Amino acid sequence: MRLSLFLLLFSLSSLTYAQKYQGDALLSILGQQKDSSETYKTFAREWGLGRKTAMPEKGIKVNKNSETGRIIAISFAGKGYEVGDVKFNKFEGQMPFGLSMSDDYTALRNKLGVPKKDAETVSKFAKNGLSIIATFSNKSKTKLQVVKISLGFGVLEYNPNADENSDVSSDVKNEPVKEEKASTDVKKVEPASSKEKVVISETMPADFSSSKSAPRNTSASLSKKSEFYKRVMEVMEAGSESYFESIQAPSETLVSNFWNYKYTHQSTVKIPGEKYNFIYRFPFATSQKDFVVVLKDGNYDASFKQTYDEFLSKIKADFTPAEGWKYTNPLDENANFPLKDFEAQNAKYGSIVLDYHQNPQGQSVLYLRFLLYYD
Repeated sequence: MRLSLFLLLFSLSSLTYAQKYQGDALLSILGQQKDSSETYKTFAREWGLGRKTAMPEKGIKVNKNSETGRIIAISFAGKGYEVGDVKFNKFEGQMPFGLSMSDDYTALRNKLGVPKKDAETVSKFAKNGLSIIATFSNKSKTKLQVVKISLGFGVLEYNPNADENSDVSSDVKNEPVKEEKASTDVKKVEPASSKEKVVISETMPADFSSSKSAPRNTSASLSKKSEFYKRVMEVMEAGSESYFESIQAPSETLVSNFWNYKYTHQSTVKIPGEKYNFIYRFPFATSQKDFVVVLKDGNYDASFKQTYDEFLSKIKADFTPAEGWKYTNPLDENANFPLKDFEAQNAKYGSIVLDYHQNPQGQSVLYLRFLLYYD
């Protein structure tokens, strides 16, 4: 009897203690250092995460910036949600903003307001300076698959008073700035799944010491940027927040491509000067999505160098050291390749790589790929 009473009191006290990180209190982990923050450590203990970043049994997952170690997002799963081969149970706890995994699209609008973006199965909301990405498992948007609440793209600290209208990819319609040619002697790996791209292991070390103080892009600063910059950042934001779901065409479509990838989608974004782009999964249909922009492919000739110089100039004109971007040259797969890869890195966003490759048949491709800082 005494043992039963003790166990009952213990379970009730544990339940009460665990309530500390429920509802809006869960937002307090955003921006915290995963390995050093007492706030995050207490949260992780209460939810049973330990050193892990997910608890599938409880339907909860956190994401961190792999460069800074800061928690950038927390996700809540619906029934049947899967990441790779991991299946999540439905989250049954209290969610921020009074949300519930039983909400439909109408309920979300009532609680969060008009979406900033709407796609076939994805809606993006903004509240208290945060991005809320709701992904549905059906087109009628009645069954939530996952809700991801994240710091605004490129933000490292949680500020509930942040301006909700300062999204880095906001469509500020302006004439593109005139770009100056940049002359520089300036690397190859074929695109792979974004799981393999989280950590940059093939680049030379970069100094990110000034990245934290780099200003965030507001609508005012975006007005000075080219259309190329806006569309690239839209892609990076979509990758970071929704694994490209928000810019994916409705149905899986075979896109003829240099690598003959089978599991492909068309995107709704067009990068100025591209030949084509697509979203894909490789090597399996269940692999994580990635995005590639093909600038030129075919037999190598002088036009490849011309296109290379053009896009190198675009990158250097818009992704500047003053805004925290560092330039490096990744190691080439083949030292005899005629064009060297070039990488622009930023600890808040990730990397943009101007990449050249030749296949065994002698065909060439020049493309843009992205390294995004999430896990």
